Amino acid sequence: PSAGEHEAGRWISIAVTSDEEWRSLVREMGEPDWAMDPALATAAGRLSRQDDLDGRLGEWTREHDGFALAETDLELRGPGEFHGVRQAGLSDLRFADLLSDARLLDLARRDAERIIGSATQ
Repeated sequence: PSAGEHEAGRWISIAVTSDEEWRSLVREMGEPDWAMDPALATAAGRLSRQDDLDGRLGEWTREHDGFALAETDLELRGPGEFHGVRQAGLSDLRFADLLSDARLLDLARRDAERIIGSATQ
């Protein structure tokens, strides 16, 4: 299932690729009666009711802030991978700490000066 358009042309995309993801989405939506239908427990059942699900999810997303939904998704699925199969969340990129990474930052500065110096010669 996927979600519909919000007012002002804003969209949120919800993709459910497994029965486990469907159960998680249903829990996150507060287990509405329509989503608890046993026929929706399988991918085949959800696909057979695609239009109905798109409409219901569209209604649900219109009632919620897209940024809050994205934050919840990040909390549930965790960080993604830059080049991997997990496509959600933040990367594992780590920012330097000025105090604890002083030596590393000094090495990076020296390397940058060397590279810039050799490029201008």
